[in-house]
Amino acid sequence: MPRLARPFGYTILIALLILALLIPAAEGLARLSWIEARIPAAVGAPNPYFDTKVGELDTLIAQEGRIDCLFIGSSVVNSGIVPARFEKAYYEATGQAIRCYNFAIPGVTASGVAKLADLLVERYRPRVLIYGFTLRAFSAEMAQTGGAGQIFKADWTRYSTGDWNLHGWIIDHSLAYRRYLALRDWPEADFVNPVGKRDVRHYRGFNPFGAGAQFFAPDYLFDYEIAPEEWDALLRLLALNTQTQVMLVEMPLPEQTVAVFEGGPTHYARYLDEVAAAAAEHSIPYIATFGIDIVPDNGWAGDTHHMSATGALVFSAWLGEQMGEQ
Repeated sequence: MPRLARPFGYTILIALLILALLIPAAEGLARLSWIEARIPAAVGAPNPYFDTKVGELDTLIAQEGRIDCLFIGSSVVNSGIVPARFEKAYYEATGQAIRCYNFAIPGVTASGVAKLADLLVERYRPRVLIYGFTLRAFSAEMAQTGGAGQIFKADWTRYSTGDWNLHGWIIDHSLAYRRYLALRDWPEADFVNPVGKRDVRHYRGFNPFGAGAQFFAPDYLFDYEIAPEEWDALLRLLALNTQTQVMLVEMPLPEQTVAVFEGGPTHYARYLDEVAAAAAEHSIPYIATFGIDIVPDNGWAGDTHHMSATGALVFSAWLGEQMGEQ
C-alpha cells in the first residue's frame, strides 16, 4: 500500500507543536518552589555583581514579596551595609518592620549609580532608595573607570532601559531561560555567588570584604576634583525623589585615609558640605558620618577604605537607628 505523501512543512509543523508543548512545561517547572529554592534567575549580564544581584533580588521578592528599601553605591556599600542588621536596628528604633537589599556594585561612580537607580526604581519600586557614597564617587580621577559600562551593554539591560532587542525580550519573559543562564554563568570563578553557595535571605546582597588587602592611597585623594558629569549624575539621582524616597548616606573612612586627602580633613569636609547642600536643595535626607566615631579600630579591612565584616555590622546597626530617627 503506497504511503501518503506528507504535506509540505509537515516536519516544521511537528517541531513547532513540540516546542509549543515544551516551552510551557519548562516555564512551569521553573516556577516550582523546589526549583526556585535551588536555582536562581540570572539575566546574562557580564558584571558578576549585577547579574547575581538581579537574580537574588528577584528570588527574594518571589519568596517574601516587595522590598521596601534598596542600598546602592560602590564597594564601600557592597561590603559595608548588612541589610539584616540594619533591619533589626530599624525595627528596634521604630517598631516597624522593613525589608532591604544591598544592590551596591563595586567600582561604580555616581554616573553608574544614577543609571542603576533609574533601572532599579522602575523595576522594583522601592519605598526608599539609599545611596551610600564617599567622595570617590564624584572624582574626576575615577570618572573614566566608573565600572558600570559593561552592565548597560548587556542585552537584558538594554531592553529594560528602552532599547528593544529580541534576546533581551526573551530573557525578560522566560524564567526558564534565566535559570539556564544562572546555571551556565554563575559557577564560573569570577562570579561572586555560585549557585547554591549561600543563603540569599540571610545575606541580602551583602558581600564581606576579602581579607589580606593592604593599605593604599588612590590618586584621587591627592589631586581631588569633582567631575561635572559625576555631579550632574548625582543631581539626576536626587531628582528621583519624585518617584521614591531618596536618602544620602556618607560612608565613613578611617582617619588615616582622610588624612592623606589633598588639604587634609578640612578640605575633605568642605566637599562633603557641597554634597549635603545639594541634598538639602532637593529635600533629601542626608546622614553624615564625618567626625563621628562609629567604626571600631578592628572594624576596618586591611586597605582601610572598606569596612571588615565586624565594622559592617556595627555601622549597619548605627545606620538603622539613624534612619529610624529620620
